[in-house]
Amino acid sequence: MQESYRVDVAIIGAGFAGSLTAMILSRIGLRPILVERERHPRFALGEASTPFANLLLRQLACRYDLPDISDLAKYGPWKRSHPDLPTWRKRGFSFFRHHAEQRFRPTADHGEELLVAASPDDESSDTHWYRPSFDAYLVAQAATLGIPYFDQTETTVLQDRPEWLLQCDRDGKPFEIRCRFLVDASGPGGFLTQTLRLPPSLEPMETSSRSVYAHLIGVRSWEAILRRLDAHLVDYPYPCDHSTIHHIFDGGWMWVIPFDNGVTSVGLMLDMEHWKGIEGQPAEDQWQKITRCYPSMLEQFAQVEAIEPWRKTPRLQRCVDRCCGPNWVLLPHAAYALDALFSIGNGHTLLGIERLANTLEAHWKRDSLADALRLDAETLRQEIQFNDALIRACYRSFRSFRLFAATSMLYFAGAHAAEIARSRPDRPTVWRFLSSQVQPFANAVHEAARCLDAAYEEAEIREYEAWIRKAIAPINFGGFADPSKHNLYACA
Repeated sequence: MQESYRVDVAIIGAGFAGSLTAMILSRIGLRPILVERERHPRFALGEASTPFANLLLRQLACRYDLPDISDLAKYGPWKRSHPDLPTWRKRGFSFFRHHAEQRFRPTADHGEELLVAASPDDESSDTHWYRPSFDAYLVAQAATLGIPYFDQTETTVLQDRPEWLLQCDRDGKPFEIRCRFLVDASGPGGFLTQTLRLPPSLEPMETSSRSVYAHLIGVRSWEAILRRLDAHLVDYPYPCDHSTIHHIFDGGWMWVIPFDNGVTSVGLMLDMEHWKGIEGQPAEDQWQKITRCYPSMLEQFAQVEAIEPWRKTPRLQRCVDRCCGPNWVLLPHAAYALDALFSIGNGHTLLGIERLANTLEAHWKRDSLADALRLDAETLRQEIQFNDALIRACYRSFRSFRLFAATSMLYFAGAHAAEIARSRPDRPTVWRFLSSQVQPFANAVHEAARCLDAAYEEAEIREYEAWIRKAIAPINFGGFADPSKHNLYACA
């Protein structure tokens, strides 16, 4: 006779989000079970944290008594408590604009460089998450709390009302799970999207990008290359290699995320229309074709080796029309996928985990649960539209670094204001992702792409920069969009 498990909540997907959700639900008195189709350690993207993500991770760990997770929120505590768990300092966000067939051209006024500091030192620095090890560590922590965990398990739904009945198979050994509630933490287009045949959103996403990526060894120091180019490094608010590097070029950008195990995550994010025609080529061929156009980028990757096959994606943007039901919910990273710019995904998923925990704690086994879930889902829908408008505008701005530097201030001002709000003991609970609840600011984000389309001549670009300063004024607590700072922002 096959084994049977009766629990309160089944969580499908044991990436960091699924494992953290299981631990938190266990702490509020629910009985979770964690099911994973693959096996750790495994490759995953979403490797750069942000100040907002780390702040939220630390707050969740403190609130739900997860001290070993709290240590992962900052570089100093991480390296003391988990010296063998790969990471790297993320002191800020670094952007460099490249032009085809030309070496990178640093200038005294940093006209095509943008560095925004997120921490004043290594001790308080944010981190890069080497996801094979990071995710494996969190699932192991969940196991220490006594949470049942099954990997390499195929799961099908036999019934979803009034409770869920899941038929599982692990290495040919069947078992079943009965639960009142199901959380999809499997990623976009994952378990519930397929099982419930959830249709795409009726409001299609406007960003249109795809990715080519790999983990590499042998990546050269970008700071060393800049030094040979006589860049004015003394002006930088932090060593630029202690950050996520973003190489901006016509129609896309590249991330460079180093780890202290010698591995570097590298990927191209490509505008679908601009790079139309090469998507059918092998992933590595696309990588080489694009990097050969930019001599300084090519120098950084002159002697690299991929430690696993190159990967490519079709269009990344996906969003479901419904992300909850009366007894189920999709975490944000399962409900939608957007783009890696500004590393917003992990922070948004952590916010979704917090909301779900609050909702289940307040409404479990109550008739009010379905309405509370619908309210959370509507908030998520509005945040997704906001995020999409922001990233779309940034892609439209890549044609001019001045336009991009100005447009990026929408993100930095919104993120910094949200961090300040969460740090206050009396922080309002209604604050949304990236301060998108501030309506004049949100309206400006939705208008940004249209305003960009009118900015080509010098006078028009100046007008756009002034418009950005006005747009972020209600939440600009970090002195962003200040021309006197010449694109270099120390820790606010």
